[in-house]
Amino acid sequence: MSVRLGLDASQLLASCAVSINTEIVASFTMEKPIENFTTLIRKTISQANISLNDLNEIVVCIGPGSQTGARTAVVTGNALALALGIPVSGVLST
Repeated sequence: MSVRLGLDASQLLASCAVSINTEIVASFTMEKPIENFTTLIRKTISQANISLNDLNEIVVCIGPGSQTGARTAVVTGNALALALGIPVSGVLST
């Protein structure tokens, strides 16, 4: 079973989703500020009824879009991946 956390803060709204295999099981969006990004992640993980330790991969949108938002998502994704010992991948929003 493949469990992924997706993060995107490069657009007007920040978004977070959890997919299990190929199905999105939880997703949330919120208006920035990015300071609330961790709350968005917690909410999405809780809705998916999983824990952070269940994740196999983190996928982060690297743009194009807001460079501040993209950097925030990349740093958050990298920090979580490092702490959990799982891979992180970057994808384009296009």
